[in-house]
Amino acid sequence: MKKIIAACLAILSVASCNKVDYNAFGGGVSTYNQALTNYYIGIADDLVCPSLAQLETALTADAVTRKYLFSTNGLDITTDGARWTATNTDRMRGVVIKKVDGETAWTVEYEGDAYMAGNTFPTTLSFKATPEDTSAGGHRNWNIENFQGQRTEEGGYAMSFQQDGKLNLKVAGTATDQWYVYGYVHVNVTKDGAAKDKLLVNHKGQLGSTSVTRITEE
Repeated sequence: MKKIIAACLAILSVASCNKVDYNAFGGGVSTYNQALTNYYIGIADDLVCPSLAQLETALTADAVTRKYLFSTNGLDITTDGARWTATNTDRMRGVVIKKVDGETAWTVEYEGDAYMAGNTFPTTLSFKATPEDTSAGGHRNWNIENFQGQRTEEGGYAMSFQQDGKLNLKVAGTATDQWYVYGYVHVNVTKDGAAKDKLLVNHKGQLGSTSVTRITEE
């Protein structure tokens, strides 16, 4: 864990100039004084939100635009069996979006080198996304299920993460890639395969409301 804390302290993040709501997740990197909290905020801010933004882009792309943004299997993204891969994006290039059969829902999967909290390392993640209101279009609220992933860093350090209970994203600000995040994410930190730390990230809406609790075992 010392390695990750050291990485946290080294982060000097600068909020992007086009971020409309500086206390919302997504849309860019935000700066916070608490290095540990800032680091784990990156799971939602730099991994989940950009992936979900790709799903919303897929759902709103017209026939001409989609061929420049995605590789598809020829099916519309709302059709059972559809599988689209984001090919033209600065964040989460290669994220795979698949329609869930018989549901107004999609799975989102990623495996590759992903930017998070100031650094890029091998990362995997997956989740199921269901719109809160299936009649709504464009930028919307989402319910996330089965969110999990892992990330390998330097010095033998790695972390795995998964949601604990419900995870919800609510539209924030006016930007099309920003949400407030609600719910818990459980994080396990290892070094050379041995357990080093367990943490619980509590998302309570805004970025600044996020808290990280270290879990100890008797």
